[in-house]
Amino acid sequence: MRKSVLTPLIVIVVLIALAFVGGRYLYYGYGANAAYNPPKRELKPVQFDEVAISARQEVVDNPTVSEGVVVFDFNHDNALFIEELNTLYSKIVSRGFSYELVTPQAAEEEGQSLIDRLRYAKALVLPLPRAEYTTEEIAEIKNFVDKGGQILIIGDPTRTVVVEALNSIAGSFGITYANDYLYSLENNDNNYRNVVYTQFNESPITSGLGDGDKIIFYGGNSISAPGYEVILGDETTFSSISDNSRTAAPVVLTTNDQVLAIGDMTFLAEPYSAAESNGKLINNIADFLTDADRSFELGDFPYFFNGQVNVVFDDTLVFNSQFEDSVELREYIEATGRKVSFSDKIDEQNDAIFVGRFTDARAVQDYLTAGNVAIHRTNKQSERDALLAGTGEDEVTITLTDTPSDDADADFVEGRIQISGIGELELGGSTLFYLHREANRNVLIILSDNPDTNADAFELLLDHEFTSCLAGPFVAVCQTEEPNKQEAPSVRSSRIDKILVVADNSGRSRADQQTGVVEFQNVLSATYQVDTWFTADGDQLDLETLQDYDAIIWTTGDYWDDSINQENAELLTEYVEAGGNLILSGASIAFDWDHTDFLADVVHAEYMSFAELRDIELTLPAHPIANGFAEGQVITFTNSPSGELLEPDVVSHAPGARVIFQRGPGSAESDAAAVIAYEDDRSKIAYYAFPFYLLDPVAQAPLVNNTIDWFTRKPLDLPRTSDEEPAIDDEGEQEEEAPPEEGEEGTDDEDTGDEGEDNGDEGTEDGDEGDQNGDEGDENGDEDGENGDEGTGDENGTDDGSGG
Repeated sequence: MRKSVLTPLIVIVVLIALAFVGGRYLYYGYGANAAYNPPKRELKPVQFDEVAISARQEVVDNPTVSEGVVVFDFNHDNALFIEELNTLYSKIVSRGFSYELVTPQAAEEEGQSLIDRLRYAKALVLPLPRAEYTTEEIAEIKNFVDKGGQILIIGDPTRTVVVEALNSIAGSFGITYANDYLYSLENNDNNYRNVVYTQFNESPITSGLGDGDKIIFYGGNSISAPGYEVILGDETTFSSISDNSRTAAPVVLTTNDQVLAIGDMTFLAEPYSAAESNGKLINNIADFLTDADRSFELGDFPYFFNGQVNVVFDDTLVFNSQFEDSVELREYIEATGRKVSFSDKIDEQNDAIFVGRFTDARAVQDYLTAGNVAIHRTNKQSERDALLAGTGEDEVTITLTDTPSDDADADFVEGRIQISGIGELELGGSTLFYLHREANRNVLIILSDNPDTNADAFELLLDHEFTSCLAGPFVAVCQTEEPNKQEAPSVRSSRIDKILVVADNSGRSRADQQTGVVEFQNVLSATYQVDTWFTADGDQLDLETLQDYDAIIWTTGDYWDDSINQENAELLTEYVEAGGNLILSGASIAFDWDHTDFLADVVHAEYMSFAELRDIELTLPAHPIANGFAEGQVITFTNSPSGELLEPDVVSHAPGARVIFQRGPGSAESDAAAVIAYEDDRSKIAYYAFPFYLLDPVAQAPLVNNTIDWFTRKPLDLPRTSDEEPAIDDEGEQEEEAPPEEGEEGTDDEDTGDEGEDNGDEGTEDGDEGDQNGDEGDENGDEDGENGDEGTGDENGTDDGSGG
């Protein structure tokens, strides 16, 4: 029903549409046959006025090439893209400088913050900051300027700049950015905010700008620093927040021409950087940033150094004990682009870091005197310090006297470091850092009180923590220990009854797989209570266990590569520091512990090489360990059980130690140390630089028994200073000074009781008469005094009247 109604309607609509289209075609036609063509009209040309554009100048740039770093701070929510300053970057690079960007990501890395980089930068650029600078940052930036650094501060009102952030740093230099923009209705570049400036005051920034030059800023801030304006607006230039007639300035230069503030950023980017004389201004800004006469102070370590730096140790013991720290120091400095070498003296050409103890101060006396730094030590210093210092009361820089040099010393525990214009500081437990600067040379002097403070010095330096104890621009005194640190009394026993022999078989074994424990036990067990301990069993010794014994023998035999592990080395160090008697024996102890405090301070040796060892020769016959051996006696070694050729360590002795036996004429590296003895008022240590089991069995018993006997004796006098020099090569080894002959002691000055001969001391009028520390000799051996030992008269030498 509905379909029949719609069909006629559709047909009617289609017919009407066809009629309309057909009628229009018949009336108008198509193309050339069309019945109607509209008339053509000619359009009149429109006359446009030519728009004025600023002239572009090709500025000639003849930069002076030097070197340095310009730092750009992008870590304060800066309102620009880094690439917008490409023109300025290229100008800086063309002057031989590099530039570094402090970004939020970089600032989180250690040593990459803005404050860190100010230690070496020559100039600093602060573009459009929106976050205020912290109190610490402001203080460091001001300090940077005080040292001659240059600063460029950039603002721009067309960006979302917070003037409070700009003024947080600009205000420190007498500069204030207004929260406005400058405009001119007459002198502009097609926009009232694009102001043209033609008035210039004489300054490094306006050098070469004069009559006919134009600078265009594209919406700059007005900046207030009365008397320091270098580019000024004319009478048609006004501030957006004030219509008064005061002179508006978008550029100022303050603080001895070191701080430049500009109110526009746009002119630095293309194409605006080439408009009119803007290129000249940008060249001058680049010259300003790269012409800083930046000075450096101690706190800027290591950036005050030139390209070559020598790290100088004139004390081999200090070098060996701090070797690992020295390598770390070299890597630290070389990471800054400098080259580092080790040396034993300061030369006149290169920069230097001198590392030593206060007793080494004579080597750098001239530098300390030039800096008005003096070191005075009191009578409380040890005899060894005085011997090593080799100086007297009349020295200017280091004073070692038996009594305080004046009443001032009474207020100091161990001595004083006197710094002109600053005062006096305690020497004990301290480290002195002093930077001596010359025209083109820098010498950093580091003097410490003892090995521990030497190690502290490197840590303070590498962590840059020495700055917390700066006493002036070029000197710091850091105290890392209490002065006159009191050590507990030595627990070393002078009576030997119990001996522990430790067989250290935990290292890598060679063919023999022997430690020498059997040989030591065979020699000693008839006379002493001897216990043994094998490290490979897995149990760990402790200090309390070691101190249950009167002497410790630690033997590694032919084991190597961790022949004494780290834990046991620390244990032995504790044992020696507390006071003890120790024999060390092995083929590779020095090799395994080369360049460590353990080798220098416990073993008292220095590693040189390794080589075949067939015999040893007596070199110090007057020493108790040499008792019964003939002068110049040569002792041969047996072949190894496995037949393998064994090449033990070649060593020299550390300062303060004595060489009792040296490598014999049939061995490689003859004359190198083979048996080393060291003693002080706390410990006695003997080092056999070979596997004990290879020594001729006939010589094993007297060598060990003599060493044990030496443990019971009073400490001998220190060697002469010359005797403490370690052997460097075959021609440089020093002869040992023999201690007083046995039988000549017991005088009024020294009461040791060593009067006996033929293995039994017969008391005489000059001998020890049973004082608190001495022994009263009799025909049966030792009859002790209050603290002496009762002699047994046995063949092991305990009847010599010296057991006290």
